[in-house]
Amino acid sequence: MWPLPQNSHLRWSVLLATPTRSQEKVFFGEYELDCRTGELRRNGTALKLQPQPARVLVISATRAGEVVRRQELAQQVWGSETYVDFEHGLNFAIRQIRSVLAKGCCKTQGSTP
Repeated sequence: MWPLPQNSHLRWSVLLATPTRSQEKVFFGEYELDCRTGELRRNGTALKLQPQPARVLVISATRAGEVVRRQELAQQVWGSETYVDFEHGLNFAIRQIRSVLAKGCCKTQGSTP
């Protein structure tokens, strides 16, 4: 997946994300991800995540422990009919996911981002 901050208690729990039977929600650490809507919550509070990064997170979280190739993410997030720079778009999506998760980790530890 992607690395989290070194002092994060989520380091291992992200890798061990627990999807529900129906894959509608995935829980990791203090986070809850609604796989139908892409909404990410931390301790019940909704976090801002744009649609493409949310989709990347849903795909990654529902396939925890598996290797998901960049080409597969690009296909599932943008499709074959969309003409965009997938590398740039995917890199942006991953940076945004890292940023949202890192901010949540920093607040949990009592420091400000």
